[in-house]
Amino acid sequence: MRVQFDIDRIRQQGKTLLISFSFTKKIFRLISRSKTIAFSLSKIINENADVVTSILPFFDHNGNVASNSYKISKELLTHVTLKRSISATSVKDKQMLTKTVLALNEKTAFNENLESARVHIFNHKLLSSLKMEKHKFFISDNGTYNSLKERDFHQRDSLYGLTGGVVRFKNNLTNCKTVVEELRRFHYTYVSTPYEVKQEWKHQGCLSLISGNLGYRFVLLELNSTQTKDSVVIAFRGRNSGFASIYNKKLFRLVASSASTYCSLELDIDVRRWKPGKFFSEKISVSFPTRMKEDLTFSILITDELQQSTSSNIVFSNSESLDLSTRLNLLFTESVDLAPAPSAMNLMACIS
Repeated sequence: MRVQFDIDRIRQQGKTLLISFSFTKKIFRLISRSKTIAFSLSKIINENADVVTSILPFFDHNGNVASNSYKISKELLTHVTLKRSISATSVKDKQMLTKTVLALNEKTAFNENLESARVHIFNHKLLSSLKMEKHKFFISDNGTYNSLKERDFHQRDSLYGLTGGVVRFKNNLTNCKTVVEELRRFHYTYVSTPYEVKQEWKHQGCLSLISGNLGYRFVLLELNSTQTKDSVVIAFRGRNSGFASIYNKKLFRLVASSASTYCSLELDIDVRRWKPGKFFSEKISVSFPTRMKEDLTFSILITDELQQSTSSNIVFSNSESLDLSTRLNLLFTESVDLAPAPSAMNLMACIS
């Protein structure tokens, strides 16, 4: 498939893709093709952790929605694996697709069986319009938000999901103060902008702030390790200084390696819970099945559940040591002399 070829080619340049799909009015007239279109798109989503799909509505020359984007989005949701998600183009669309007006919370956000946890919002008219409610203006973005209640819904919902958008043109709302407030409030992961808007942000001094904080940004602040008779205890503390959380579930592994040994252990740590603007801390205690007496390099590997490519692996933004080939977060190298603990709870699996 040509789309997959382009995705792979751009990945080789060290870039990550977030893609939205739109279709011509002619295609949307063929309602019977919605299943075929949805199935084709679902293959791309399922095979690529860094692809998020939204179906953009097609507008006729009078500005009216002339497509059946809702039907294709609904069909797409049935084909996408429970580990993946899609994006709606307004709060109303998400609520229609998921049949709920309740925003995500700690109890529902990580439940793959809930459609509301698998539908995010793509604001395709970011910072484009104002609307008045109760004698007060609010940013409505031409239908993305029809009321202050919908904005409140999205603010709470986006803490656990994925928000992306497109700024179409420069206007009174695209100034740095307003845009940074919107991106932080609604936890944006990606934004597309025309050249003149980027120049405005550059001249006003917020372009680097925006580009450096879209999505998650994990900063490692403290790292400590201790040894007992038969275990290594690692504690670290960090902060997500980005605008958003991670939206796909990741596998978290601790790796201990040397020239002759490779040990790893998958841990029950969900980095989606490392919330924007918040500190996080983890404490890990691991043991080995046989006596371990050598210099070991300890690393953290955070990778996607479905995608095998290292391009989707998560790295700490201030990591001083990074294995570029595997995107391992190298923590420290330490001499260990540990007794075997074959019945320990967190037991490393090793190969020599």
